[in-house]
Formats: sequence, C-alpha cells, structure tokens
Amino acid sequence: MAPASKKIVREHYNPIISKLRSIEKPVVCAVNGVAAGAGANIALACDVVVAGTSVAFIQAFSKIGLIPDSGGTFILPD
Repeated sequence: MAPASKKIVREHYNPIISKLRSIEKPVVCAVNGVAAGAGANIALACDVVVAGTSVAFIQAFSKIGLIPDSGGTFILPD
C-alpha cells in the first residue's frame, strides 16, 4: 500500500469504523451497488445492513494476497 493510502486508511477510514462500532444505538446501513474494500468494511461495521439484490461486497485485497483494511479481518468473521 502506498504511503498516501496508508495515511488515508489510518486517518480517515479507521476512525470511521471505530466511531461506528462505539455508537450505543443500532446503526443501519443501506448499500446499493458495489461496496469494495474499506467501503464494504464500513457497511459491515454497522449493526444492520440493508442491501439491494444487485449489491456486491468485495474484499479486493485478499485477491492479491494482502490483508483487508479498515477492520475487515476483525468484522468479516463476525
């Protein structure tokens, strides 16, 4: 992952995931289309995900031998 990408994940995506997971009320997420990488993990960090029939959740990093970012390895097994 390029240095700029690491900074974006560390300073933007990861705090979003942390804040979503710490909200005491249920968080509902709506997905319409493709949720890939950090976008998929943000959706999966929510308590309820409402998704259309054409939605795709993609963990692209795993297809090239990298660890998913933004909590994917923690949230996905739940």
